[in-house]
Amino acid sequence: MIKDLEFEKYLNQLADPNYQGGSWFFSDNATPLEKTKYELCREILIYQLRHKLTDEELAKKINLTLPETQNILYHRVANFNFNRLLSCANKLDGESQVIWISQPRIQQDT
Repeated sequence: MIKDLEFEKYLNQLADPNYQGGSWFFSDNATPLEKTKYELCREILIYQLRHKLTDEELAKKINLTLPETQNILYHRVANFNFNRLLSCANKLDGESQVIWISQPRIQQDT
C-alpha cells in the first residue's frame, strides 16, 4: 500500500506543470507511435520503482548508458525509436506489459 502511495505521489509530481524535473510529456495531438513509446517508457519506470532500482542499476539491466536510461525515465520519447525501447522493455524479466489497442479508421464522406 505504501509503495502504491509513493508511486502515485511520484506520478503526480511528474504531471505537475510546474515540475522542473525534465520530463517531456507528449502533446494532446501525439501520434499513436509517440503514445506507444511513452507507454514503454512508463513500463520501464514502473519496473524501476517496483524493484527499487537506482538509475545506474536499471541502466546496467537494460544495457544503456546512464543518460540514455534517464531519457527513458523522463519519457523523452523522441530520443528513441520504437524497436530500441521495446528491446529495453524486453530485458526486464518479462514484467513489462504493453497493451495494443487498434481503433478502426473512420472514413469521411467526400
